[in-house]
Amino acid sequence: MGNFKALTVSVALLGSLVSGAYAADMPAPPSLMPAPVLAPAASGLDTSGWYLRGDIGVGMTSTPKYSVDLLDYSAASVPVGGTPAGIFGAGLGDQMHIGFGGGYAVNSWFRTDATLEYRGKADINALSNRYYVACSGGPPCIPGAQHQVSDQYQGHVSSVVGLWNAYADLGSWNGITPYVGAGVGVARNSLSNVNYNGVDATYGGGASNLSHNTFVNKSTTSFAWALMTGLSYDVTANTKLELGYRYLNMGKAATGVGTCVTSSPCFSSPEGPFKVGKISSHDFHIGMRWMLGSAPTYAANPEPLVRKF
Repeated sequence: MGNFKALTVSVALLGSLVSGAYAADMPAPPSLMPAPVLAPAASGLDTSGWYLRGDIGVGMTSTPKYSVDLLDYSAASVPVGGTPAGIFGAGLGDQMHIGFGGGYAVNSWFRTDATLEYRGKADINALSNRYYVACSGGPPCIPGAQHQVSDQYQGHVSSVVGLWNAYADLGSWNGITPYVGAGVGVARNSLSNVNYNGVDATYGGGASNLSHNTFVNKSTTSFAWALMTGLSYDVTANTKLELGYRYLNMGKAATGVGTCVTSSPCFSSPEGPFKVGKISSHDFHIGMRWMLGSAPTYAANPEPLVRKF
């Protein structure tokens, strides 16, 4: 009986030892994978929200207001039954423009940027009719017959325009975002190669009755403002294509004085300046915006520890 008890205890002890050894050989239960964590931000300037832009387009200019100092276009100078005096048939050609800038998207609906653009030469075309009283003798001048002169003006206007702009993005649908905006700034308007050819109709068509006046080139800084609207399209997460319309008012410009080559149809020498007021344009452009910030990146999870025996 005692031997049977000893055998039973020995078998139980052996079983417990075998079970413990087997359990030691079993792999540990798998642990839960840790949640992904954001990678630490790279050192340096935070570029999220900032963007660069470039644009190219064409502007259809509105009819400007032309005037010339010292030349008499007043109604008082018009003789009874005479042709009205003034500058008429005024026109200003279209302008190509190219620009670049940078800005910041404050949130999903409001952004602002600063732009600088060059606007190519637009052709000046205008006709005028004026009157002057010629001297019949002198000096001093003894007023003589009244003369009627027709002038044809030509020249060029070019501009450099800097604007600070603010936009409201009106929501996105399939990557398309309509927007509205406004801008204020300055325009540097340059008048070049402005001249006129005049014919004294009182005398007829003789060569001695032709005049040619050239004005000194000059640039003028003027207040500028703009209103705009358009659509942008998300080409990629960081690249946007933009199609837009803008009304741009560039203020005014003036030349230096003019020098009359032949004196009879000219009012005085020097004369001028030649002035252009209300320079404005209906612009259509295509552009790109490049967002400088990138999408969030995630740090890789550490490799699980593998036990080797």
